[in-house]
Parts: sequence; structure tokens; C-alpha cells
Amino acid sequence: MAPEICRTVIGWRWPCRSALVCSRPPCPTAPTTSTDTRCRLSIGSPARAARVAHESRDVPSRPPPGRAEREARRESRRERVDEEVVMNERRVEITAEDGRIPTFVAWPDGEGPFPVALVLMDGMGIREELRDLTRRLSSSGYYAMLPDLYYRLGAASTIESGKSGEWDRMVSLIKSLSDEMVIRDVEALLEYADADPAAADGAAGILGFCMGGRLALALCQGLGRRIAAAAAIHPGLEKDADDSAHRDLDRVSAELYLAIADQDPWCSPEQVSEMEKVLVDAGVPHEIEFHPGAPHGFGVPGSGRYDERAAERAWKRVEALFSKTLG
Repeated sequence: MAPEICRTVIGWRWPCRSALVCSRPPCPTAPTTSTDTRCRLSIGSPARAARVAHESRDVPSRPPPGRAEREARRESRRERVDEEVVMNERRVEITAEDGRIPTFVAWPDGEGPFPVALVLMDGMGIREELRDLTRRLSSSGYYAMLPDLYYRLGAASTIESGKSGEWDRMVSLIKSLSDEMVIRDVEALLEYADADPAAADGAAGILGFCMGGRLALALCQGLGRRIAAAAAIHPGLEKDADDSAHRDLDRVSAELYLAIADQDPWCSPEQVSEMEKVLVDAGVPHEIEFHPGAPHGFGVPGSGRYDERAAERAWKRVEALFSKTLG
């Protein structure tokens, strides 16, 4: 049977907004039976952006490459055409201790393996804007994974902005997650990546927004040397908890970047000062950058709080951090 063909138009400037004109392959029920999608992502002119295609295919299994082979491929995977990047996408359900985690995975086509980078959602839940961010990260040479951390509560976990009662529901969803739960989830995600020949072994990177930024700090503390770098974009920090992530960073070995909105009620200057002192005392390499005029939520497109200038500035810092620490 001929493969199902999908066509996606992806805008020429970030954020990449996808206009899907036919349905994607259905999500698999287990990670071993996932369907991959090959995607040509155009990043040049709008004319180039119209020349993109998806086609479903099965990825043949192959043994993981040896260390020498991985090193030889390190430079080649960075050599990509400026105007066009070919990517693979996969939607899987990864088995964890508490259930199956729906996860969007994207990685470049061609010679791998690629360093693993996790994208952690904000409190609004999984939506296409976060998938576009994951695609963009993967196009820079990473095996990018976007898990739905609300999976324990069922499928209907995306918050509809502006709808009555949604704020309270989002707060309830956020409070349903403990750091220990997410640490277990990420351990399962990394085990999945370890078994995929497209993913490089070694320490991973984390990119988190809002709630995901706070969780990125907690994961650096909980997983130690398994995390090489973490970027927290407008992290929502707990104000009163003694064990809040920004106060408990003595076991962090990752290099950190924190993008702080200067108009953020969930990340006060006092919290940032306290966190910086903890990082300095612990000898953790870090950069804390304030974004003047930017509100909480500036890094994720699709809402009135999105600030493209601040988001692009932060993205460049993330790319530099991951290039330095993940290879």
C-alpha cells in the first residue's frame, strides 16, 4: 500500500505555524508500534515554505553506532542547508511508572545520532505552538521530545485561554504534578531515547517554559549528571515552599540559562536574587537574563503575552547553551 501523504505549510519565520491540510497518521498505542513522519521544513522564503511534504514511513531498526562513529558524525550532522531542513516526527506513548506518556518526538533526517533535548510544557498544556517549538529545536540538530505531563488526568488537558473556569482548572492541573512524578516521567523518556538509534547517548538538555522552567530546575537537581544543560524561560517559581526548586540546587551539574520577564508576578526579583546566590555558592555555571518590558509567558506564541523580540533573544541563548554543552 502506498504511504499516506500529508502536506504541511510551515511559515518562513518563527514561530513556525503549521497549516495541516490532511490528517496525520494516528497516534500509536505503544512506543514499539509508532508511525514516523518525514517532514521537509522550509525556513527560507514563503515560496520555499510552500514546498514541504510529509510522508509516513516505517523506520528500520539498526544497532546503535559506536563511540568513534558518533564522534565522526558530530560535525556532519551540523552541516545542514540553510534554507531547508528535513525532519522526522513521531507521536508515541512511552511507558512510565504511572502510565503511558503521550510524547511528540522530532529529529533531523540524515546521519545521527542526535543529542537529546526535552521540551517541557507550560501550564496551558500541549498544543501546536509547543510542537512548533519542538520542531524548531530539532531542526538545529537535536532529538527533541515534548511529553504531555498531564497524562495522568486524561486526554482533555489543554487549557482554552480566556474560557470561563479555565484558569482554576490550569491551577488544579499544575498542582497535580509533583517534582517526584516528573522526575520519574523524564527517567522513562530518557530510557526510551537510550533505545533509539537516532538519539545520542550521554547527558540531555532541557528547555522549559513557565511551569516547565521550574521543573527543569527540579530535574537538574533530581537527575544530576544525566542533565547537561537546562534553559528556563519565564519560570514560575514557588513563593513560599522551603523546598522550592530555586532554593535547592546543590546537586546541579548542568549549565543553566534563565530568561526572566521583568514584569512577572510568578518570578520576583527577590526570588531571582535568592536563586543566583544559591547558584554562585554551589558553583553552578549559569546566566540569568532579564527581558525588559516582557510579561510572563513571553516565550510561547499563541497568546497575547507573546513577545517575539524577547522570545527570539532567549532562543539564541538557548541555541548557544545547547551547542556548547550537548555538542
